[in-house]
Amino acid sequence: MLSLRNSIIIATLSSAVVLIVGAFAGYSLARYEFRKWKNKDIALWVLSNRMFPPVAVMIPYFMIMQYLRLLDNVLGIIMVHVTMNLPLSVWLMLDFFADLPKDLEEAAMIDGCGHIKAFIYIALPIAAPGLVAVYVLSFIFSWNEFLFVIVLGFKKAMTLPVLIAGSLTVRGLDFWKVASLSILAIIPPVILALILSRYIVRGLTLGAIKE
Repeated sequence: MLSLRNSIIIATLSSAVVLIVGAFAGYSLARYEFRKWKNKDIALWVLSNRMFPPVAVMIPYFMIMQYLRLLDNVLGIIMVHVTMNLPLSVWLMLDFFADLPKDLEEAAMIDGCGHIKAFIYIALPIAAPGLVAVYVLSFIFSWNEFLFVIVLGFKKAMTLPVLIAGSLTVRGLDFWKVASLSILAIIPPVILALILSRYIVRGLTLGAIKE
């Protein structure tokens, strides 16, 4: 089924990009001090991009995708979902990395590791529960997203939520079709959450208590 394949591709790839970019951005804001633009101002600006309603940027996104010839394209939907979910990822990763002790990374740097190696081999493994929580949340948000897909995708980039909403026709609602599609749409996020459940709770509570 095209819609199921599109949903899996869009949610998986967009969440992966959000996780990678958010991890680098969150670590940078947690470990380095920016001079010209303060860290708090950068973090607040990032969060402000998640505050406005999605419909407020619908026309600009439509014009950008039309210019890039990415309307009704899976890649265009992925780009929009990355932009939509990235602010939350950056803030969560900022809190996760800020709660980690710097001593381990400093010890690794004394032993010869650079900043990138210390980040990859020291910080990321310790923050693994937080990474899992960010990925699962981004996956769920992308999987359930409806507005951008229905505006920027017409046929080739249609996802399951749009397909389910399209079951309502002038002849009425086909309850059997809606029920089967709804169960199909629930299965992937539930399976993902069950597999990673032991990391999700720990990741969501990581950094919640400050000493």
